[in-house]
Amino acid sequence: MRRIIPWLFLLLISFMASSQDVSERVKVVYKPGDSAVIIKEWILEGAKFSKTDSARAQEYFLKAIGVAQRNKDLWLLADAKMKFAEFLFSRQLMHRSFGNFFEAKEIYLKLDAPQELVLATMGVARTQYHRGNYRNSLRNFLEAVTLAKKTGMT
Repeated sequence: MRRIIPWLFLLLISFMASSQDVSERVKVVYKPGDSAVIIKEWILEGAKFSKTDSARAQEYFLKAIGVAQRNKDLWLLADAKMKFAEFLFSRQLMHRSFGNFFEAKEIYLKLDAPQELVLATMGVARTQYHRGNYRNSLRNFLEAVTLAKKTGMT
């Protein structure tokens, strides 16, 4: 019996510690009206930490993307994906950067936002160039230039 008591005590302490971890990880559900400000703050925080602390910056960007997806706020989702893609590009993670630029481009196509679409298409072209896909890079670059001329950005 004397040998069991310390093990039971240790087991009780481990259960108490694990129950505290679960309570701290409870997800907070944000309402669409309230969360727009929070998402913008997370995007700005991610951009702020992108130069010094990449892990914290990635955490902020992913939080912003997740909440925007749950709330189906396409403008904020596309903005968060663009900023996250720029962050990944600066870290030379071209495959992940390409995916986020491409998703942002598709969202801007749905939203009919030509100026943002040009920027997203340029991002896709840059990442494709750095990945060695020169033909598609040139195609996307020309698409961005023609769209910029049509919208009067040049």
